[in-house]
Amino acid sequence: MKSLIRLVFNLVIALLLLSCLNSFAAEEVDPGKETVYVMVEPYLITNFVKKNGRLGFLNTLPRIITTKAN
Repeated sequence: MKSLIRLVFNLVIALLLLSCLNSFAAEEVDPGKETVYVMVEPYLITNFVKKNGRLGFLNTLPRIITTKAN
């Protein structure tokens, strides 16, 4: 039950992060300035770990990758 709550919590945090970054990316870019693109890779790694006779979940939040434009 705790792992299910943790999974739902991680998904909510990931969705909030995505919505914040989408609103940030929707702003207009000044062509005279250097542009920095922010890409979000929304992946969720779920590993099954044998711990004390039970299977547990290890969840990671989405990874933020920043790349500069050429």
